Amino acid sequence: MAPGRSAVAPDRQLSDFELQRKKRMEENASRMRALGIETTKAAIDQAATKRKKVPAASQRGLPRKRVVVPESERRRSSRIKGDAADGNEVTEELRGGKVVTKDMMPAAPDVPQERHSKSEIAFDSMNATAEEDAETLAILRRMTDGSGSGVKGGVKSGVKSGVKSSVKGGSKSGDKNGLTSRPIKSLSLAEHDVAKVTKAGTVHLSFMPGSSDVIASGDKKGGVGIWRVNAEEREGSCDGVHVFAPHAQYVSGLVWGERSGNQLLTASYDGSVRRLDVEKGMFSLVHSDEDVEYSALNTSGSVLYLGTNNGYLDAVDLRIPSGPNNVLHSLHVSEKKINTVDIDVRGTAHHLACSGTDCTVKVFDTRKVLKTTSQPSASKLTAPLLIGHHPRACQGAYFAPDGSGRIVSTSFDNTVRVWDSSKGKSGEMEDTVVIKHDNQTGRWVFPFRAVWSADSSSVVVGNMKRYLDVFDATTGKLTCQGSEPELMTAIPSRNCCSDDGERIAAATASGRVHLYRVE
Repeated sequence: MAPGRSAVAPDRQLSDFELQRKKRMEENASRMRALGIETTKAAIDQAATKRKKVPAASQRGLPRKRVVVPESERRRSSRIKGDAADGNEVTEELRGGKVVTKDMMPAAPDVPQERHSKSEIAFDSMNATAEEDAETLAILRRMTDGSGSGVKGGVKSGVKSGVKSSVKGGSKSGDKNGLTSRPIKSLSLAEHDVAKVTKAGTVHLSFMPGSSDVIASGDKKGGVGIWRVNAEEREGSCDGVHVFAPHAQYVSGLVWGERSGNQLLTASYDGSVRRLDVEKGMFSLVHSDEDVEYSALNTSGSVLYLGTNNGYLDAVDLRIPSGPNNVLHSLHVSEKKINTVDIDVRGTAHHLACSGTDCTVKVFDTRKVLKTTSQPSASKLTAPLLIGHHPRACQGAYFAPDGSGRIVSTSFDNTVRVWDSSKGKSGEMEDTVVIKHDNQTGRWVFPFRAVWSADSSSVVVGNMKRYLDVFDATTGKLTCQGSEPELMTAIPSRNCCSDDGERIAAATASGRVHLYRVE
């Protein structure tokens, strides 16, 4: 026993106060056991310490690779490595954390670098084998030449072309555009219908026209992914996902074009527009401008319509080789960024709608746009045919694929609105439906953009609680929600519907695409 310490004193050595205190503690403990409080406390403690299992995101598609730096290549300071100071001194500090020392040679002058490559980029994915790339390329060729399940015709990102299709189940009613009606009553999501398709957050996605088995998506860092949904799953395979890097910056537009079959067209902040030529197996540069940041893209026939970050709308002729001569005209249509460009291909085909950070939805007549020969004015804006106003910035505006002329728009004013471009007074459009919806996505989630269902009876938009909301486009009532928290682990900010009405794709900032089945 250590010196200065003594054994615990027996009860006979306790004072009267200590004996009274011990008796009271024993009585309290006995009373708590009789009430079952100790058992309840143990159960609560066990439940509190047991961690809730967080569902893991799908690992199908693009794998997550961890970069391991060898020990010999890891960066360490000279002090930690034990090297003696060399006596050099910092004489100047520059931007970006650069410094100039007294022994440093004069820096070479900066050489201007190209914002994007001017050469063709091969269909050589970053994740799949050469055999898998060749297989997918062959399938795309069959689909674009009409021998496969693909159907020639244009389609825009998020809004489908309305190609005739045979839909199993559900009520059917055709319209003048051959659209098949299938109301969305419920949505289901299976584990094999989730895949990581882009490396960074997905900002655009679109089904290939005439097929719900091929979907393309673009991300915020210039990547483009193509997913063959029904590709055979094999050990070590790419799961039908092929990822490319045709651009150097944010992909601002992605559409399946009309010329040469269903060729994929993409635009970027880096000032380039590329087309996937499946016959050549190349991403060809169809338009380039080193001085412009393109923020939106759509196409009609052989003409590309490109929105810019400073409010200009460019019309580009695809039949003319890339260069300044293929720009038919450039109109100054907004004081701020153009977020989306859409064309009423199934209705009034010469109507073009722009949504912008200037809080408006504007409709232009492309016949007048193409006839204009004057140079754009930086001070005077081109007057629209029709205009609709939001109190805050408008992030998207798309025509209904049934040709009715209706437009669905999404704004930071916490509304999703349906406009009727066939009705209006003095150039002002009428919002026929106003849906209250939380659109405050914040800094880390891409702004919501509501899209039309295949039959134009509903609008689909993401939800901040990781749901997929479906609203009736006539009444504005919520008809159903897609909610699979174990499979969709992030907020679905961008969505699109297949033109056969069978599937709805929801993409998140993780680069994953979730294919909900319509029931």
